This record gives sequence, structure tokens and C-alpha cells, in this order.
Amino acid sequence: METQETATELLHAMEAAEPTEAAAVLGRLSHAGRGINLARMWTSFKRLLHRRGYFVATPAQVDTTLAEIEAVGEGFDLFDLARGLATFDAARMESLGLRGHRALPELRRFSVLKEA
Repeated sequence: METQETATELLHAMEAAEPTEAAAVLGRLSHAGRGINLARMWTSFKRLLHRRGYFVATPAQVDTTLAEIEAVGEGFDLFDLARGLATFDAARMESLGLRGHRALPELRRFSVLKEA
């Protein structure tokens, strides 16, 4: 239950355009959080990007936006949040026995976990 409450807190932080807070909350989530809806987190993350002035209407725009965020690097709140989401996704998939698979493949570039 605590994992679900933490996930809800993460979504609220992203909806409130607080990526630093969202990244901190993400760090508290259990990496095995099987009940976490990553599709909903992805939607919230894209909404946050849009509110921050990034274009995310098409896959190409999302890719361009993520490349820009990656180029800024660590310390940028959106980079840190993207890294946290990617790392959570990788750890979660590994815990499900799906090493190398991603629910959020768009964020693969941000993961700090090694690929299979």
C-alpha cells in the first residue's frame, strides 16, 4: 500500500510541475513496485514537459525533447526525473524477469542500469 501512496505522490508532484520533488519521491519507490502504472507516469511526465515549453505531440518531438534534456545533463531537474523514471523502469522490468525490456523505451537513454 505504501508503494501505491508513493506513486500517487509522484504523480501529484509531476502534475504540479515539481520535477525535483517528483525525482525525490521516485527514489522512495520500491523498485519491485508491480502495481505502479508506468503508462500513467509517462503521460504525466509528458504533460510536465509540455508545461515547461517542450514539444511532445509526436514521437519525433518527444525524441528531440529528450535529446535536448539529455544534452543538458545531470543537475537539470527534468534530466534527473527522466533518469529516475528510466532507472525505476529498468529495475522493475528486471524484477519481473524481463531484463532488457522497458515499459518506457523512450527513456532508455537515461537509465543507469546496464543492458542485458
